Amino acid sequence: MVRRSHMLGDSINELEFYNTSLSQLIECQNIFDKLNSDRLDESITQANSILSSADMKSTFINFLLGSFKIFPDKIELIVDMINQLDKKYKNEIKSKLLNRYTPFRHMKNQQEVFFAILHLIHINYIESSEISHLKDSLPPNMVHLSSEKCIDCISKLSYKYDFSQSDYIQVKDVCKTRDFSKHIEKALSGYDWLRKDDVDHIVQKGIQNFRYYSPSIYERSIFLSRHKGMRRMEMIEAIVYCNAVKCFKYFVSTLYSPPKKLFTLTKYCIEAAVASGSIEMIHLIEDNFIDVTYDVESIKFAIQYHHQDILEWIIENKEIKWDISDLIETIFKYYNFKALKYLCNLPNKKLDILHILDNSIIDLIKYGIFPLFLQVLRSTIHTNNDESFHLKLEAMYLQSIKHCQIEIFKYLYQNYGDKIDLNLKLPTKDFLVLYKDIFSTTMLSVNDILAWALYTNQIELVELIFKDPRFICCDKNRNKYDEIIKRSPNEKLRELYYSKFDNL
Repeated sequence: MVRRSHMLGDSINELEFYNTSLSQLIECQNIFDKLNSDRLDESITQANSILSSADMKSTFINFLLGSFKIFPDKIELIVDMINQLDKKYKNEIKSKLLNRYTPFRHMKNQQEVFFAILHLIHINYIESSEISHLKDSLPPNMVHLSSEKCIDCISKLSYKYDFSQSDYIQVKDVCKTRDFSKHIEKALSGYDWLRKDDVDHIVQKGIQNFRYYSPSIYERSIFLSRHKGMRRMEMIEAIVYCNAVKCFKYFVSTLYSPPKKLFTLTKYCIEAAVASGSIEMIHLIEDNFIDVTYDVESIKFAIQYHHQDILEWIIENKEIKWDISDLIETIFKYYNFKALKYLCNLPNKKLDILHILDNSIIDLIKYGIFPLFLQVLRSTIHTNNDESFHLKLEAMYLQSIKHCQIEIFKYLYQNYGDKIDLNLKLPTKDFLVLYKDIFSTTMLSVNDILAWALYTNQIELVELIFKDPRFICCDKNRNKYDEIIKRSPNEKLRELYYSKFDNL
């Protein structure tokens, strides 16, 4: 545990720095929380203002990329916003998006990111030369990417890069090539009726469509995507999620009567109600369900879905034993800094936010929250002896690579590179899985860092490494670099690389 031995004045300065950083992060969050078609121009103006701040730019771009998963129902709006941002940020956003997606493409829940990439290709924000690697990067199951733009773009990509749609568009494990859009349309029609709270239509056709077509597979939302590959969602959960009050009352009094039938669904329906952001629906569940309880997961759901009023209602009205350490990763993962501010300022909880951040350094790096990362780094310098600081520094260094947080890595390399023993042992096999073309051994060297910098198209980082006296090129490494640079769409990076190696 870190002990804070520095002066009171330093603590006050740190707290002021934290409050300023938190206000900036909440400003970022508000752009996405309030994003809609009516205020798109206002959101773009605010985004450009934040991007102009050196300390906030990388964090905002991380938030931007994370928003595809946090707000999957707003992907088209987010793409429109990206397309209208100041052009001087275009290359950085594109580079970070493609770099972030590529090493993690085989991991779960990357479909939303790929969907956003497809939209950006469709509007020519991303050029064809920049996506030549997509043939090997498609996620294995893209069934819920139901947008017509997406379907059209996949068709174009399949023609351009000679891979079959049927390999990637799967409906209920049966490959479809031309008729899947009609299937998806029928599946989603059930949700349209639910959102309209159309009891008559749901009774006539909704149940059959819902059960046969399983629309939870296609509908783009965090809540519904959790059910892909898991148990089949019950109709009552979809009703709760869509805040269909009339449908809820009808089904509770008919299909789910007596209410004991709802006992096994209580937990799932509470999550659906929290996801919907409806206090009214939560009260209906409490009035009609048996043994309604709330726990830490309920708090996490409210944080995850960015429903601040639901979060405050649960905290203030339900007796739940919770600890900030159980919630902090969810807060950072879903970029919900309003929740952080609220939880840390509760009068009955005396939380030392600076201590919390100290203990959350890995999560800060993982999700690229640069301002708070800087806060912890400065605090670590003050409060740790040399040996302890070096150990923390090495851990930060490795985590920034693992999670492809280029700005954090660059900051560490530029400011503390001489204090880091670059011959570090990689802590897990994750590096070898994510970057199998780069890290061939479990030991990390400056030569591996160059390969990683080339792979992620980071010109500034490549320049820093070329100046590092620890960098030594041999024929074996040169072959690896050549293979990576050949695939790079960045012409300036290729020029820099060849100008360096042609003079060796």
